[in-house]
Amino acid sequence: MSVYLRISILLCAFITFYSSGHPKEAQKIPYLFTGSFYSTNFNYDTNSLYSSLKSGGLILPVEYRQIFIEAFKSRDLPFDPDKQSLIIWTNSGNIDECLSNDINAVSLLPWNMVKPWERALRWNGALPWDRTNSLQPYSLMLPGRPDDPLFLREEVTVIAAGGTVVLSRGIMRLIERTSDVDAPWKGIGSIFMEADASFVNLKSPLVDRYIPGTNLLRLYGKSGYAAGLSNAHISAVSISGNHIGDAGDEGISNTMEALSHNGILYSGAGTGPDEACGGVFFEANNLKIGFIGVNWNPSTARTASKSGVFGISRLSQEFLEYVKKAKSVSDFLIVLPNWGWEYRTKPIAQQVYWGRRLVESGADIVIGDQAHWVQNSAFYRGKFISYCLGNLVFDQLEHRETREGVIEKFIVYGKNLMQIEIIPVYLGRDKIVRPADDPAVMGSIFSKVLNYR
Repeated sequence: MSVYLRISILLCAFITFYSSGHPKEAQKIPYLFTGSFYSTNFNYDTNSLYSSLKSGGLILPVEYRQIFIEAFKSRDLPFDPDKQSLIIWTNSGNIDECLSNDINAVSLLPWNMVKPWERALRWNGALPWDRTNSLQPYSLMLPGRPDDPLFLREEVTVIAAGGTVVLSRGIMRLIERTSDVDAPWKGIGSIFMEADASFVNLKSPLVDRYIPGTNLLRLYGKSGYAAGLSNAHISAVSISGNHIGDAGDEGISNTMEALSHNGILYSGAGTGPDEACGGVFFEANNLKIGFIGVNWNPSTARTASKSGVFGISRLSQEFLEYVKKAKSVSDFLIVLPNWGWEYRTKPIAQQVYWGRRLVESGADIVIGDQAHWVQNSAFYRGKFISYCLGNLVFDQLEHRETREGVIEKFIVYGKNLMQIEIIPVYLGRDKIVRPADDPAVMGSIFSKVLNYR
């Protein structure tokens, strides 16, 4: 072997070492304070940290002990892990159980160890995947172990989902009074705009020839209102809701045309089972997303009108085959069922049953709607089921529960669900829904959606 060849081999080996494992050891990765998903803790700062260290304790993975000690010495960690008596050191495999057993427990983990059923707490108002943050960039960055992957922000896909949208009655009056199809979305549009994909349940049709009716329970709006959905960056909607047939076959046809004209995908109704149940698919950040809308309600999950030109997808054993097929051609599958009974804070047994069957058939997320009230959520086989997000854009001002709603943001890393952010929203007297800021309202909403019992 020549001298030049030996030098080339050594140089290649040196470059390979420093371009693979070596920088990973030196480069910092995000560490996250985490708690139980069902905890009401959402933000962590130095004060709450020291409160934990003085009273409740902090759970740390023993495998990272030396990293934490060195990080404190370099002032990257705001506490001394060697001197705090209330630090609980345990094997990283035990931390999930510790957090599950105590909803007030808090841990500190490298980003790749945090599970979707654990809540990543904002550190001084920030999370590492935030697109925009008015407070400060994420600052809790520490060295990882050699096998810890780097956090690549470009691998993050943000999906936002909201509940009932009815562009009729009081919401129609708001649009007509302001001559602005964007008016109902003023308070929440930015949440959907910041996401890579967004979904809602469009419960009622949008028609070309609007004729005012006298029956307040027949809900339909004008086809031009679809532009507001588009301007709010709604990617796809379910049109399988129990009011989608309120304007007959023509209303469903008009709705499909209006949505298509505005670049919005739809699922849940069609001229045959394949169109109604087959789902829609698109890419966001190289993630192949599938979306299917379906109706469980026995009285409306059949034909949309007497003529039967259009059918609504029905939640059944046969429908599960469509879910399996949709999962086979998508990386991440979302199913939005219109199910259960109205005005309840708890799902009925059929919702629980079908939610689990949907997960078993391939759904990565199940986002329920119908009750007009926020209902609780649950994890099943590592997948997330939200039984009802409540109203999003609707005019039901009569009761506090119908004014409450939830927007859920799903943080997907690569092809896997990483985290779920819950954004409580509230309908104002002006019929514009906004993120809730009243502690009593927020407490009421969180007490429902975070109640998994």
